[in-house]
Amino acid sequence: MLSADYDGHNGTMGNTFGMKTADPNVTVVMGGLAGYRLDYLQAMKVWTDYNRSDGSFPADVLNFHTYCTSGTKGISPEACGMKEAAEELVAYRNVNLPGKSIWVSEFGYDTHPSSTQGAPTIGAKTNKDVQADWLVRSYLALAASGIDRSMMYMLRDAGTSSQKYSTSGMVGPKNDWTKKPSWYYVYTMRNALTGMKYVGEQASGNANVWIYKFKSATSNEGVYVVWCHTANGTTVSGYSLSLGGSPTRATQIALANNDTDGVSSSLTIRNGAVTINVSETPLFVKVNQMP
Repeated sequence: MLSADYDGHNGTMGNTFGMKTADPNVTVVMGGLAGYRLDYLQAMKVWTDYNRSDGSFPADVLNFHTYCTSGTKGISPEACGMKEAAEELVAYRNVNLPGKSIWVSEFGYDTHPSSTQGAPTIGAKTNKDVQADWLVRSYLALAASGIDRSMMYMLRDAGTSSQKYSTSGMVGPKNDWTKKPSWYYVYTMRNALTGMKYVGEQASGNANVWIYKFKSATSNEGVYVVWCHTANGTTVSGYSLSLGGSPTRATQIALANNDTDGVSSSLTIRNGAVTINVSETPLFVKVNQMP
């Protein structure tokens, strides 16, 4: 089907079949596979090698859907290995399908407490609070994996029932549109990281703390994103975050409900480090100099 849709199966179906026949510059996105399914992608590659006359793969974008779940409840992106599985896809693509993009066009969590894909409550955090944390952490994992594009499912709720994927939105259903904490958290993440590229992970010296670094493509500015990758309410107070590149300014941006820019506060740099309180909600530390 994909081969026919792409270019009329290498043109063998005639000159009126296939998107590339109509417009050679159109981007053809593969139908999203349920799960990362590297085995399925490998089987597709074998099929195209033997059944398409030039052996080319009939899609410009390799597309996947992934939901972190225990089967009865949503689990954190770190617990389900979201980043590591995506890295495996990237490694396969780099060797076997160079030039193709990789998208994860569905991931997410419900906020209905009885959904089997629902985010749980953790301590004082509600299902909606945890959904907000885990969506941001999912975006961070996918950015670090090397894929090209990621899209959570979906902007609005499909309904209000406990049915799986019905309440995965960042706002309520049609005619409601009430914004959840995830709307503000993801919005703040977007504002904080606009123009930034993932450049690596930094050792934290604490088993519960992860640090990702993002740097501007046009300046020396950067952002450290710091969080506890656990799902049990872990916090680390008074954590010393080491900063490279001798920055002179550091600003903490804390994710907050009802605020699309987060809550910003200046940090004091002492001996190349700042002191912050780390929790399972990612914290963004923006600096004016990153190596």
